[in-house]
Parts: sequence; C-alpha cells; structure tokens
Amino acid sequence: MSSEVIRRSSRSGGQKPIVGIKKGTFRELLKSMRILRTITGLTSILVVAALVNKVSLDLLFLGSTWVFVYAAVAIHNAKLDGDYDLPGYHQHAINLLVLVSFVLALRNEVIFMTFLVWAILGYIYNTISRFVLMADVTICAITHHALPAFSSALLLGLPFTKALGIGSFFFMTCWFLIHMKNLKDFEKDARNKYATLVVQSSDKGVSHAKRSIAISCVFMSVAYFMFDLPNLFLAVSAALVILTSICIARINLNRMKKALDLSRFLYVTFILGIALISTTKYEILIPFLALFTLYSPSLLTEISSDTRCFYLKRHLAHAVLP
Repeated sequence: MSSEVIRRSSRSGGQKPIVGIKKGTFRELLKSMRILRTITGLTSILVVAALVNKVSLDLLFLGSTWVFVYAAVAIHNAKLDGDYDLPGYHQHAINLLVLVSFVLALRNEVIFMTFLVWAILGYIYNTISRFVLMADVTICAITHHALPAFSSALLLGLPFTKALGIGSFFFMTCWFLIHMKNLKDFEKDARNKYATLVVQSSDKGVSHAKRSIAISCVFMSVAYFMFDLPNLFLAVSAALVILTSICIARINLNRMKKALDLSRFLYVTFILGIALISTTKYEILIPFLALFTLYSPSLLTEISSDTRCFYLKRHLAHAVLP
C-alpha cells in the first residue's frame, strides 16, 4: 500500500467543516473535550464490577474523575494539534476541569493516586510521547484500559496481585488494538513530526495495524480462560473474529476512519459480552447498555451496509495477516 493511498484515506477521514457554527465558541470547546472517547475508560471500570459482581459508590467517583481529567487533557491536545478554534478562555476551562477532578479524587487514596497518574500521563502524552515511537499507544493503553481496570479491582476489594493481573490483561489486549488510531490523519501526524509506524513507513505501519488487531482479538478470546467465563462467551469470541475480519477488510479498502471506528466497537462488544454473562446486577448492566448505545446505532448501520457491498465481500477473502 503506497503512502499516497494512505494520504487519500487520511484526507477522506478528516473532519469536515461544519456550516453555520461560529468558531471559537463554547460549542467548539465542548466538542474538543471528546467526551465520547471516555467510554472506553468507563467501560473498563464497569467490566471489572461485572466480573466481581459487586458495585461501589467509589466506582462512580473514579469514573467521574476520569471524565473530567480526560476532558481537560483533550482540550489541551486539541489546542496543540489545532483541531478546533478554541475560545480565549479555554485555559480557564482546563483549570476548572482539573480542579473538579482533583476534588472528586479526594474520595480516597486509590482514586487520588489514579488521578495523579492520569494527569501526569495525560501531560506526557500531549508533550513528549507523540515524538517517541509507540509511546502514545502505551500511554493510551494504560490510561484508558489498564489503570481504570486495576483501580476498580482495588476499590472492589480484590488483592493487589489479582488487581494487577486484571490490569495487565487489559493493557496487553488494548495495546495491540490502539495501534489502529494512527492509521487516520496520516498527513497531519507527518506535518507535526509525530513518531508513528505509518509516518515512518506506510506499508509497515498498515501491516503492523492489521497484525495488531488480530493479536488483540486473540487476547480477547483468552478472557474465556482467564476469567473462567461460561461457554456462552464462545459465541462472543466468534462475533469478535467476524468483526476483526471486517476491520482488516476495511484497512485493505483504505477506509481507515471506518476501520478505527469498528476497532472501538470491537472493544465495547468484547467487554459488553463479558458483562452480560458475568452479572445480573442492574446497577452495572444499565450504565453498560447506555454507553453501548452511544456507539452501536451508526456503527451497526455501517457494518450492515459494508457487508452488503460486493467490493467488501471480495476483499474479506483477502483479510489475512501479511
């Protein structure tokens, strides 16, 4: 796959100007928070509650802290990348969000230490990690998946070693999956001199992404053994294999933005499957399903449309690892 093909895909997957919205407004500030991207962290918290089959008010504080600190980091990132024309008071908004997350984190020591790690790694992500190969992927795997799962396990009373094992599992599973994010916005990453495999070599970067999402799918299937899940999870594993194949097919078709969206949907499907067969507590399932619906409608429509497309069907046969 040539770099020119990646450039065309990057341009087609970029943000389109929204007509009728005045730039530099409060609405632009809200968009820059990218709240929907906090869903992965929130579901990483909830999936541990489902596995333990236990709820705690501490998890609400942990999730709220995550949302506010992520919003602050996201605004800072949007300013550095020039993704939005932010209003002049955006720095005050960042300070306020950090303050709110700080106050929420005072709930207990676990949440406070988690807040500190989130804040520090968020700052490193925006300032240093983008220039170090794979550092951004590693930080995202920690902040969005491993750390929320680890801290949730501690808050629910699991021993440190078991909590560490859960966090490590989600880190490895998601570290491979997150490589998908660098397929999009290739040209902007190159202009900013960010260190990604796609920037260094488009062919190697694309091959690595396809290989990584397949490895991530294997790790997801290992959850059946690690968490001693019922046989019903085998059906979830089959669905994950199908979604992974479609995702790789999208990469083969140079539809990088849709491939990225589907990789996120893949993760949400994975943990939703764990939750549905691990607990019957409505306090866990209701927020889980609510978060799931934020992803599912448009993505399911796209998947259905793609599978009816003859061109995609032809490429599904070639959705193999390089």
